[in-house]
Amino acid sequence: MKKFENLNFNSFQWNIKKITQDFKSYNVLDLHEKINIAIIDSGIDYTHEEFKGKIDHKNSYNFIDNSKNILDNNGHGTMVAGVICADKLINGVYHQSNLIICKITDYSHYKFRLLLRALKYAIDLNVHIINLSMSFPMKKLSEEALSALENIIAEAFKKNIIIVMAAGNKNYILKRNKLNSYQNFLTIGSTDRLGNKSTFSNYGYVKYLAPGGEFKLETLNESILTTYPTYLSDFDALNSNLGLPKGYVLCYGTSLSAAHVTGALGYIISYIYSVTNTKPKVENILKYLDAGIREESKLEEFNYAGEINIYNSLMKILK
Repeated sequence: MKKFENLNFNSFQWNIKKITQDFKSYNVLDLHEKINIAIIDSGIDYTHEEFKGKIDHKNSYNFIDNSKNILDNNGHGTMVAGVICADKLINGVYHQSNLIICKITDYSHYKFRLLLRALKYAIDLNVHIINLSMSFPMKKLSEEALSALENIIAEAFKKNIIIVMAAGNKNYILKRNKLNSYQNFLTIGSTDRLGNKSTFSNYGYVKYLAPGGEFKLETLNESILTTYPTYLSDFDALNSNLGLPKGYVLCYGTSLSAAHVTGALGYIISYIYSVTNTKPKVENILKYLDAGIREESKLEEFNYAGEINIYNSLMKILK
């Protein structure tokens, strides 16, 4: 890895530069509060240098085989975690994250019963944020399933736990449902480098927008750089051509959009902790997140949801 230490990865991190105002948010406040973030996903590469000291192995769990093996055999969970908190060769949004890994799959799909177990587990641990970048198959959920989710979200709200969910990548409209009535349940849509709707992003009723990139065959400058398992070889050839080290990848999707919001929430929660020394209420957290959204970033396709900007939020907080 040493030969890559002097490489400038900032050119690949337009997404982080965008929501941190060219990395300025890292210098606004010196925050050290560890924020507990449950990532319900495919696991994580816990050997990756970007996550040293950031994984809560004691409380992380594999719900597939009821074990402590949280190794990511797919890559998705590791990509999400990188956007949330990487801080070595690349920057994630909030570096002081304490990740509780809830592994529910080795694939791009999962069993709904495992998702429910993982959600309940994370709530019982009283985490601050639950990141669900794998999202719910809203169109396929039965009334019984929606009711089960509603009960879980309500329980999380009582504990001031925010659930951040990716809107999905099918480019279809999301209609309002009973889950959206809960203030702590945030569906996140994806924007491209210019702040427009990513072509793949589901749209309609979402709460916030964040960079998710875009897929373009002719260029990779709309993709997002994040972490990838160091032991998987799927992208070795591409990385070699681009001069990227193993353990990193260029990708896109609302999964990454959700991860940006999770990191931003971690930043805000840490600030409130530094002032009050208590777990903040959901409405207070979102008040600060809302304060950073520029009016011009709000898009009609997303029911006029706007794109987060953690630097703007911090500036409003400190006024």
